[in-house]
Amino acid sequence: MRRVTLVVLAVLVPVAGCLNPHARRPAAVYRPGADKPTTVTVPYDASYGLTPLHRDGTPMLTVYLEHNEQIGFQQLPDGPVVALAGRQVFPLADGEFAWVLVPGSDGSWSERAGQDREQFRKGVKDAVSFVTLLPFMLVLGLGKGCG
Repeated sequence: MRRVTLVVLAVLVPVAGCLNPHARRPAAVYRPGADKPTTVTVPYDASYGLTPLHRDGTPMLTVYLEHNEQIGFQQLPDGPVVALAGRQVFPLADGEFAWVLVPGSDGSWSERAGQDREQFRKGVKDAVSFVTLLPFMLVLGLGKGCG
């Protein structure tokens, strides 16, 4: 029974993380003095909102980006930090900001999986490999404490 539970958990935990790992986590955050401005690649087509931190979470502006476009923050050569979304540049007032996924704008799970089939296939392959190796890992792990 214990082994069945471990196998079920080994399969369900990775799958649960695929449901929408970006829904509650900012795509990019900028805090002056704490964070170096960075950009990231968006994983799928969706709308992202530039949101001041420490407010009600309502975006100041919203942009639609396609899979593999860049979003984040960049320090300009003449000093100020700006928000970037694709090829668009937005000046920032003083404060802390985040780019967040607009809820419901990212399509269904199957649509996102279809946008990047190789990434999806790799995730499935990794999950299957883990489940296949789990019994061996358990045996090796249990054997270490016996000597």
